[in-house]
Amino acid sequence: MNIERLDHILIRLGLVTDEKLQEALKRQRSNGGRLGSHLIALGYLTEEQFVSALAEQYGVPAFDEATQEVDPDVVDKLPVDLAEKFYAVPIGMEGPKTLKLVVADPENREIVASVKQATGANRIVLFVAGEAAIKKLIQRHYRGDVIESNRIIDLPELFDDIGKRTTRRPGDEPNEERHVLLVGKSVYLMNLLGPVFEREGYKLHLATNLSEVENTLSKEPIHHLLVSENDVERFSAWLRKSGFQLGQMELSSYGNLGATLLQNPVPYRRVIRSLLRSLQIIAELRCASAGWIPPYVLICNDIHNLARNLGVRRLATDGLQVASYLLVPAGAPSGTSPKRNTTTALAFVDLDKSLEHAKSLHFPWDVEGVLRAFREYLSGDRDPNETEETISEVSLAAQVLAIVWYRRVIFRNVEGSTEKAVAKIKSGLKKQAGKLASLEVVEAYIRLFDRHNESRETGSFNQIFIVGRVDSLTKKFESHLSASGFSTFIVDDLAEAHDLCKRQTPAALLIHRESFPDEISHAIRFFKLNSAVLLYAITKTSDSSVILDLLDMGFDDVFSHPYDFEIIAARISKSVRGISQKTRKPDKPRGFSANFKAFAFIDLIQTLGHSRKTVHVSLHNTADESADIYLRKGKLVNGECGKLTGVEAIYRVIAWRENGAFAAEPEEHFPPDNIFESNETILMEGCRLLDESTIKQ
Repeated sequence: MNIERLDHILIRLGLVTDEKLQEALKRQRSNGGRLGSHLIALGYLTEEQFVSALAEQYGVPAFDEATQEVDPDVVDKLPVDLAEKFYAVPIGMEGPKTLKLVVADPENREIVASVKQATGANRIVLFVAGEAAIKKLIQRHYRGDVIESNRIIDLPELFDDIGKRTTRRPGDEPNEERHVLLVGKSVYLMNLLGPVFEREGYKLHLATNLSEVENTLSKEPIHHLLVSENDVERFSAWLRKSGFQLGQMELSSYGNLGATLLQNPVPYRRVIRSLLRSLQIIAELRCASAGWIPPYVLICNDIHNLARNLGVRRLATDGLQVASYLLVPAGAPSGTSPKRNTTTALAFVDLDKSLEHAKSLHFPWDVEGVLRAFREYLSGDRDPNETEETISEVSLAAQVLAIVWYRRVIFRNVEGSTEKAVAKIKSGLKKQAGKLASLEVVEAYIRLFDRHNESRETGSFNQIFIVGRVDSLTKKFESHLSASGFSTFIVDDLAEAHDLCKRQTPAALLIHRESFPDEISHAIRFFKLNSAVLLYAITKTSDSSVILDLLDMGFDDVFSHPYDFEIIAARISKSVRGISQKTRKPDKPRGFSANFKAFAFIDLIQTLGHSRKTVHVSLHNTADESADIYLRKGKLVNGECGKLTGVEAIYRVIAWRENGAFAAEPEEHFPPDNIFESNETILMEGCRLLDESTIKQ
């Protein structure tokens, strides 16, 4: 029988292009293995698509783990060495002598003959699956998941920032050196992988036998164990026999580790930051039709804190943040009552599209699965009251996603600054226990919320935003300030930091001068327009003229090289305590006023728009004309000038030229919207009309 080539089938089905095939073939020639595995690794093909193509190629059904049960007694009929040699696993019987067998290569006749001989079966019914799926079956049914076996190592788990998990006293240097023990016989890997691990901040050790493993573990603080796939069974047996307890150590097996690491030359932390930043930009563009942008940064911050408190892995926590940016609300919620229907309040634009995006990202965790579970929790089709022993990581993660979105959407304008607001939020969260999330998850979220507000009320809420790119300097400030009792958060964009300050005012901001060499001079106006937040500059230079310039700009202090972090933390603490005592009962926010000669009307609207202010602007001129303009989060929404309303009122104020004055005050209550165009469109059209002298007199 003539069997059609796999590459021809893939092209005929429109699953891959010839260019992608050529790239996979080039990689196959370099590294070996099967073509389909390389297409999957490159992200050009999903496991399901590959198996579907194999099924068509060989005319055998595809194995579906979700619908086909595996009989453990039948699995035991085939020795593990043959299962691993042929990538074959028996899954059940059809009658007394007919064996159902899952294979990766149905064309290999040696498999059928060997399996018949080993099991005593007279007839074999074949199913096809990818190598990765068969390896999981072997791992689960032959070894009981003693070690998680991955063809591509779980980089986020391996390179997690373990230094943050240890307790340090104020002033102590953080433990920067972290250790990985590689167990295997390939000594050359030490020379090959040493620099790669050093790049990620790890020191690599090598053990070629069990006695060396014991010796290394007794001398070094190993954070992660990597075991060669060929040694998995032997190492697992040693663990059982010796009774050795892994404790906090992570344990993984590896396949083609060298190729995996060398094909990913960028550190994971940089990759995930870039991914989240890109998804944030895309999410904000997709939110244009919704009329509002959810507080994605705060949502991700809550997700990170709650998920980690519940013991969710680093990779899953990062995947949750990815999932959050893929969610786009259907529109701005119209109320904050927890009695509202959750499905209506938490409505999202085209969740199926979000699922497609999740699939196309090829993130090494089930982002698509968590979004599906999230949708089921919202609709009430899924019960969150699973026991702690049976709940899956995806289910737990979906509950975290659901309850955080609920809090940040339903109570989006309630920041817990008063006792009444705190009670309202907590009551709303408690009512979702058993609906959006289990009681355990809801209570964990409330505990985080309580700690946040208790420390705020006692004046010990010391959150600091470090604004700038993540480099060695900002990381050191983050580490030392965290060790001194501050809650630190690095934000890499000035506009994002400003938006975050409006929602959750920190005790202080530290702005990294070298990250914003051109914008640093505008930082004071940017952050001090209507805020009493402490503002510091940090710089790598010791040039006194630069430091004086920063102080002249209005920074409260400048921290320059060389850094004495203990003194810096003490200075910040003293200033924060002083501010806290003065602002324990904050006055009503005050506005500002000026005339058009000092602050032009167009500049005013642009500034308020850029800083996303929610204000009422009252205006008048020397001709006794008056106007009232309202902006919601920087967007013009209402205007009145005499009998003129909407954009016509704005055009009229523009026509005042320099003959006017204004007073801007924070506002909570708005008249009905009568302006729907963007600020930029209105200002450009107003200037054009002014130039043509066609504005109504």
